Amino acid sequence: MGSFMLLGDSAYIGQAYPFIMTPKRDNGALTMQDQLNNSKVLQTSVRSIQVVVHIKKMKTSDIE
Repeated sequence: MGSFMLLGDSAYIGQAYPFIMTPKRDNGALTMQDQLNNSKVLQTSVRSIQVVVHIKKMKTSDIE
């Protein structure tokens, strides 16, 4: 599938969805690399939500 992945939450963890990137659960044994990956996934997720909210606001302001 190349280097593209979808972001997902814990509902998509497992081998059935290898193309969905989810943060690893923090049970106190995460490596520094796992922590870095979780940080990147969460930052990207937050940014994606911000973009969607911005687009929705733009569409709403067009209606008024």
